[in-house]
Amino acid sequence: MDSIFRQHMSQKLFTSCEPLLGYYLASIVHSGFFRKRLNMNMKINITKKEYRLLLDVLYLGDWMLTAHDQEELPEKEKYQDVIQKFYSYAEEMGYGNLIEADKESNKYYETREYEDTSKVSEIIENYDNATFWDELVSGLAMRDAKETEGIDAIKKMSPEKRIELLHSLEEKYHEEFMANDLTNLKIKK
Repeated sequence: MDSIFRQHMSQKLFTSCEPLLGYYLASIVHSGFFRKRLNMNMKINITKKEYRLLLDVLYLGDWMLTAHDQEELPEKEKYQDVIQKFYSYAEEMGYGNLIEADKESNKYYETREYEDTSKVSEIIENYDNATFWDELVSGLAMRDAKETEGIDAIKKMSPEKRIELLHSLEEKYHEEFMANDLTNLKIKK
């Protein structure tokens, strides 16, 4: 059985999103988004299928913004407003079964059906897994570099030398976790 780390290393993340992201980036560039205009409004025509994919992109963006928040933060309100604006078209686009309005809060929310049928949980899980391993490996490598070289020496290194040092340390941890997952990771007190 492959280790979780091995699965992470061999898996290509977000493959289901690549065509969608490419399409939207091309649409944005084609629409003249990068032209310098003030007070520009944009009309976007999307199909029902594209709207369904957009719901996933919006959900992922919302999750990235708010997943670890304990309360609503005012600085994120402008992003939430855009998400709510697009969610408000769910009924019109034929997806009232996936996004529903809550009259008390005057907000739109994903339904249980959305959560059960969407692939976003898998995308989030893959992202979290990749982030976990990347952060663990780079954190351990930096700790080792500080112990062996000293923080002042690391700060004085050229970027190339620092990358070379950290890369060699990271490789050591990649190999360890590929072979043993977290089995040999211990906390000393």
